[in-house]
Amino acid sequence: MIGITGINHKSAPVEVREKLSFNEEEIVLFLERLTSETGVKEAVLLSTCNRTEVCFNLPGDDHNAEKIVKALLASKNIDLEIKKYFYFYYDSHAVKHLLEVSAGLDSMVLGENQILGQVKDAYRISSTRNYTDTVLNRLFHKAFEAGKKVRTETGVNEGASSVSYAAVELAGKIFGRIGSTPILLIGAGETGELVLQSLIERGSTNIHVTNRTFGRAESLAKKYKARVVPFENLREYLAKCDIILSSTSAPYPIITTPLMKEVMKERKNRTGFLIDLSVPRDIEDGVRDIENLFLYNIDDLEEVVA
Repeated sequence: MIGITGINHKSAPVEVREKLSFNEEEIVLFLERLTSETGVKEAVLLSTCNRTEVCFNLPGDDHNAEKIVKALLASKNIDLEIKKYFYFYYDSHAVKHLLEVSAGLDSMVLGENQILGQVKDAYRISSTRNYTDTVLNRLFHKAFEAGKKVRTETGVNEGASSVSYAAVELAGKIFGRIGSTPILLIGAGETGELVLQSLIERGSTNIHVTNRTFGRAESLAKKYKARVVPFENLREYLAKCDIILSSTSAPYPIITTPLMKEVMKERKNRTGFLIDLSVPRDIEDGVRDIENLFLYNIDDLEEVVA
């Protein structure tokens, strides 16, 4: 039996999704445990900012998909109560769901470009370690074909085709012309680069890039003629910049409420605007309660793209 179970931006808020965020090393450990302990024949785990899903193939007479959810929660030491946020798809419904996900039709931003690459990465992690076989191999290759076909034949990815684009649109709605507004971009990965591209397309000319690995920030900043900032100078630039966009893969918040309270003294309570695109979140939610600071997380962007 083919099935898919998981959570996404429609079924669970970010505070739940961030508890079930997996990096590649964690995915491999989960797949090893799942296939050795539960009788699952094949499995792929997809973990992005807006979804965590397991696509699986169970032996013909085994319909106990709940054991996959239990294994997923156990791998993160999470209480079973979160199970209420999970959905289940089986057989033809599972196939339909995977095709829609790959095509960006189930994304927060309709036609999102990143998701197809993320599905391919999830499949690569499983297939190169022999956690997929004939059934899922065939299914995922069909999904890749469908994802590409939908984009080329329908134009579904025209317009706001990424969460990064939506974040910059939100900044523009609040600040109007953001040309010379000082902006700090935290994170130099794929999402960070997409944010940087969107900022430049919108006419931004005062962008600072920082990352824990200085070389990555330097390379990205040089590519787009932005300014690079050493990560140890983060506090200084939180005080200097009026728009902060964060998209790191840190497992814990890098911008805390106490930090921002101190930063606001240096800013003399000048208004600041923060967008957190990370899951798990980079910015503590308590920052919302600080006067003259406005914090938006990835779930807040849904209103921008609706």
